[in-house]
Amino acid sequence: MDNIRLDNYSFNNSYTMYRVDSIESTNDFFKANYSLFKDKDCLVAKRQTKGRGRYNRVWLSSDDIIISILFKKLHNNTIIAPMAVCLALKELGINAGIKWPNDVYVDSKKICGILIEDEYKTKFEASIVGIGLNMLAKPELDVPGILDYVSIGKDQLIDLILKHYDMLIDTNPKSLIHQYQEWSIILNHSFNYKGKAYLAKRITEEGYLVGLCDDKEIIIKSDEIDIKSALIG
Repeated sequence: MDNIRLDNYSFNNSYTMYRVDSIESTNDFFKANYSLFKDKDCLVAKRQTKGRGRYNRVWLSSDDIIISILFKKLHNNTIIAPMAVCLALKELGINAGIKWPNDVYVDSKKICGILIEDEYKTKFEASIVGIGLNMLAKPELDVPGILDYVSIGKDQLIDLILKHYDMLIDTNPKSLIHQYQEWSIILNHSFNYKGKAYLAKRITEEGYLVGLCDDKEIIIKSDEIDIKSALIG
């Protein structure tokens, strides 16, 4: 932990920021060390060497926003995290949407991935919210970057995201899910799940996806779904 340093930049007063130049994974670090940190501690990395997405997909990061937020209190992060990113982008004039469960898309392309990992022993211990947000476009991957749309520094954008995160934590859950569904890019579209076609009907307050097939509803708690790219946007 010698290379992890406290940042004196205040950001939002309710968060404490730590920084590291290079690390395998900010989420993995907090998973291994959450007992040493407090609620709303954040770790920002310049570079990840083994950054992971859902299902342990490996992705390398360099110029992007790489941040993990540690929560010691239980929140509905599956809903709140993508909404906080969307609100920050919308404040900058960027029209963003959410692909269930928590990817953020701009102009039909993924611009932000979020990995949420909860730690339990005999009870809830911690929740770690990892956010990877593309600042620079990656043409070879057909991935846009924030700087394609607006000129802003990484610290400023992190500040915006955390500001909205705090606001959403204090928002009525029913209001949250209503807004989440307004920004969803999959509702009322068809998607494939385990070899069958479903119609995305709604998102529950817990953040589960409700799909309809042959007049029967299915509740998907957390899994991969495929939706035609032409419908994303």
